[in-house]
Amino acid sequence: MTANPIAKKVLERPEILEKDKVWMTKGEWASLLQPHEFECLREGQMGMRNGSKNVQFVPGSVPGGAFCCKGCGLECFAVRDFLPKATAYEGYPCFVKSIPGNVDKRLIHKNNNYTLHCERCDSFLGALRIDGFGKDGGVQNLCVTASFSLVLKVLDTAKEDQLIRVSSQAVVDKNALSPRQRMPVSPSMKRISSSASLRKIGSSGSSRNLGSVGSPRDSLAKRSTNDGIGGLGSPRDQVTKRNTLDSNNASSKADKKGLFSPRRKPK
Repeated sequence: MTANPIAKKVLERPEILEKDKVWMTKGEWASLLQPHEFECLREGQMGMRNGSKNVQFVPGSVPGGAFCCKGCGLECFAVRDFLPKATAYEGYPCFVKSIPGNVDKRLIHKNNNYTLHCERCDSFLGALRIDGFGKDGGVQNLCVTASFSLVLKVLDTAKEDQLIRVSSQAVVDKNALSPRQRMPVSPSMKRISSSASLRKIGSSGSSRNLGSVGSPRDSLAKRSTNDGIGGLGSPRDQVTKRNTLDSNNASSKADKKGLFSPRRKPK
């Protein structure tokens, strides 16, 4: 009995998904989270304004820390980037920026805005919008997070600095790789690459008999020899040789029928 592809897509972990990613079914997320948390993290809702206790957070009340994703615990925003004035105006926790490499920005083509998602579990965190210009003349972004998507994790100042430094270095190392090296490889792609390597071994003339005929040029040469052309050469030479063979065959048949026999003189 074959599994339904739609059910397989919903209930089974994707093969191309990286090992460090957190994946659960919709029912598992619903059993793990509260209803208001599930609406924010898994259904992309912002939640009720001023409904989170993070809105009442006062900078300086803790030595340091990070606001983590409620779904998987990944550190997404640093305490030092918290904006109390913007938070009071918006009614949602606001930040200047996110921790590098831990938040994924996705473009919405309808209104050219960005949504913020957790890099590890793909949970919805909030939205990113332009909030004027900064002191250096560049565009100032504002990260407006959902009410029930983040939880505060208290850390020392040194650990907070180390967290940001390690995350930034991981982003630099990832960008140094080529797009092909960054792309995760699924088991099906591994099978394809292994079969391609076997074909390559066979074409190199190893001791294994894999049914290979060498390079495509050599295989074409062998087929041409079997057809009676007598070698490869250029495509034009092949056509010329084939036409020559056809004309010789036609003339031999005509000689047998007596069409090209010398005309007899009348008596």
